[in-house]
Amino acid sequence: MTEKKMAFIGPIEYSNAMRFAGLECYGVSSNEEVFDLIKKLDGQEYALIFVSQDIAPKDLNFDNVVIIPGIVKKDDPEELKREITKAIGGEIDLSVKS
Repeated sequence: MTEKKMAFIGPIEYSNAMRFAGLECYGVSSNEEVFDLIKKLDGQEYALIFVSQDIAPKDLNFDNVVIIPGIVKKDDPEELKREITKAIGGEIDLSVKS
């Protein structure tokens, strides 16, 4: 049985941190590079390919690709909350109660 690998595609500055998590990392600087790289990696032994939302092209349609939150933009502080809701399939209360 072949061991499956996991990859991360995102801005170069994120790649070093993701290497510590055991992912094979690919630093890119444009959406076009991401799409081409995913097509190249799709034929290899990757169980999951994580892509940072900061650089992810629209309408990625690969079964093994997961878009993960990147840096929250100051002009839209609710972006991370929407991404978490989408990822878990519903809202959760993130407020701290005393």
